[in-house]
Amino acid sequence: NMIGQIEPNTFIHLVSLKHLRLAFNRLEFGDGENPFYGLENLEELNLSQNCIKKIDSKFLNYFKKLKNLELVGNRDISVDLENSNSDLLISGIESISELS
Repeated sequence: NMIGQIEPNTFIHLVSLKHLRLAFNRLEFGDGENPFYGLENLEELNLSQNCIKKIDSKFLNYFKKLKNLELVGNRDISVDLENSNSDLLISGIESISELS
């Protein structure tokens, strides 16, 4: 796959979607950007092997039902939990795959 970006509101009508696998693409998104609006019920998100450099607290807080987040293979990725309650932030997530 060679998806480089996801247009805003791409998933807006897919509110029932629970699993989304976008591994092995060229996805990247900017600070504070979340291209996944509409996926509030998502339980699994696989973003492995992309070009993502940063995940911030706003991004993670959006997914209230997320249980598994896979980020393996995104080089030099950072997870910024500044200005958030990290215990609350990750309380529902059962696993976050290795970040390197």
